[in-house]
Amino acid sequence: MNSNEHDLQMRIEHLEHRVRKLSEEKANLHLVLHMVELLNPIAGIDYFLDSMIAALCGSLGGTNTEIYYLDEGEIHYVNLFGEKRIVGEIEDSLVAEVFATRHFVEQNTDLNHTLLKDNVAAVACTWVMPLTIGDQILGVVKMSDLLGSAQMRNYLAPFFSHIALILNNKIQTRKAEAANRAKSSFLATMSHEIRTPLNGILGMAQLLAKQECSDAKRMECVRTILTSGNNLLALLNDILDLSKIEANRLELNLLAVQPQRILDEIMTLFSGAAQQKGLRIHAAWVDGEVKAYQVDSLRVKQMLSNLVSNAIKFTDRGSVRIEARSILDESGNCLLEFSVSDTGIGIPKDKQRELFKPFTQVDSSSNRRYVGTGLGLSLVSRFAELMQGKAGFESDEGQGSRFWFRIPTRVDNEIDNTALPSNIDESSQLSNLNLKLKRVLLIASDSVHGANLSAQLKARSIDAFSIDLDDQIPDVIDKDLGFDAIIIESSLENRSLSRLARKIRDLESANRLPRAFIIGISDKQHSDELDTEFEQDIDELLVRPFTIEHLVNVIESHIRLSAALQQKTVICNEEERLFFKNCEGITEILDDLERQLEKNMFTAVEQFNMLQAKVDGSSIASHFVALGKLINDMNFEEAHLQLKLLRERFSETETKETHCGH
Repeated sequence: MNSNEHDLQMRIEHLEHRVRKLSEEKANLHLVLHMVELLNPIAGIDYFLDSMIAALCGSLGGTNTEIYYLDEGEIHYVNLFGEKRIVGEIEDSLVAEVFATRHFVEQNTDLNHTLLKDNVAAVACTWVMPLTIGDQILGVVKMSDLLGSAQMRNYLAPFFSHIALILNNKIQTRKAEAANRAKSSFLATMSHEIRTPLNGILGMAQLLAKQECSDAKRMECVRTILTSGNNLLALLNDILDLSKIEANRLELNLLAVQPQRILDEIMTLFSGAAQQKGLRIHAAWVDGEVKAYQVDSLRVKQMLSNLVSNAIKFTDRGSVRIEARSILDESGNCLLEFSVSDTGIGIPKDKQRELFKPFTQVDSSSNRRYVGTGLGLSLVSRFAELMQGKAGFESDEGQGSRFWFRIPTRVDNEIDNTALPSNIDESSQLSNLNLKLKRVLLIASDSVHGANLSAQLKARSIDAFSIDLDDQIPDVIDKDLGFDAIIIESSLENRSLSRLARKIRDLESANRLPRAFIIGISDKQHSDELDTEFEQDIDELLVRPFTIEHLVNVIESHIRLSAALQQKTVICNEEERLFFKNCEGITEILDDLERQLEKNMFTAVEQFNMLQAKVDGSSIASHFVALGKLINDMNFEEAHLQLKLLRERFSETETKETHCGH
């Protein structure tokens, strides 16, 4: 064969190779398109996955196709044989590797378990393909004992990217539809729950209006109205609490409380309800020595009340037991655990995933036996998370349940005041200040709200000096009558909170009077009556409904802070003040930290870590040691005071430039 014939033969072989390759690519492309046609993208998740498995096995062969995918933090599993379940832990090493690396994995297969066991020419393999959207892994597809080529595998990569997008859209759509169904069901339930106490109030009010109503009947009507009103208020408070948590606006009020006292109050509240159902109810502090802990007792009682109410509701015979104990977490930090155990109906396994979701109930059917809004357990979980804790339960159907929540805290009588550095004068501690509210100025019209508020304050031996006209404000402010606080009632006609607060601030400035503590009362969280430019004139905004105890606590907290500010001193030099002034970004960090401490938010711990990183190694770092200890001990009120002292001293004077090295 001469050289020309050889070249021709080489070209023919090259062209034949190209033709074979193009034919193979065409076949693979048609195969992928055929699989896309076999998918059912308009069906639900289950039908879509079934059509996907059928398309893969029908087109590529193999002995099994398995799909693992993530949905609401859980790994779901489905295979060719119709098996569907939730996987607690991935036992397949290949699948676990793909979840970890997000890369394709291939492994040669032993054919002895297949119909090709005597075919020595065939080479089978197992492919494990990731389902990814950008950097996020959604799931994994495992195809066993395939006879495919590497070229086919390359064509499958965009196919599985397409599959991942469809699957993700279906998961998100299902979540949205489930949320809409839950909210619709919740609104239907809520309308019933609101009408019930309203009907009681209106019915009893009509009876009271009749002249022939006896004194005994009047007392019965009043008790029914009071009970119905309290039930309605509790329902509305649950809704408001949930909305505040969602908006990150719920504030905590940490006080030293003995858990046994909380348990005693819960027993007082629910003993009657338990006895009416013939149930035994017990409450116990099971930790030996009784101590005081820093907790928001109002929220803890609210959480326990929801759990105990559910336990009584879902228990027909037997007992309800309430327990509290202190435990240590893995890091040695102190936790308080509250638990409620019952001998009730228990919870089916398939319903347990839905328990802590808002607007959901185990039985949401129209003819359900147990009524309720479905908010109680959701609030328990959200409150626990807000306190940097967690909630959980153990339950078996027909065997009763045990619900619990654990929250971080500290023992009140173990605060170590000797650890404070020497640049702080500790002649007076905030905890030793026992100053009470004595006198307030109430600016309000003769409205129901204003009259009610004045009466409640006077019932607590608090002098409430009331005015309702603009022209009376200058005379009262000018006399400086020693008010602990000024309360502005927002129901005033044609007046705004902000305008009145501005007027008071102008009078203080003109007469060189000390700044008064102003509280605005509104019906809305984001009041339209508050002009943005004057928001700084109002120190605290309270939104109805609130208790008179909460109002008094807010004012007395301000009184203690003011007294402590006058007695404490922080010593710092000019160089430290200059460093503070020129340290870039520190003002924003401190603003956020002060806001979080004022509202008793546990995020203050993380915020202080940012501050520590900013000042670490600087000349002012030592000033924040005591602040860090107070925050880590969750003594937020004292920490708030300490931060205000530091900022006041650091901001006094500057004469030269120094720059932050962080």
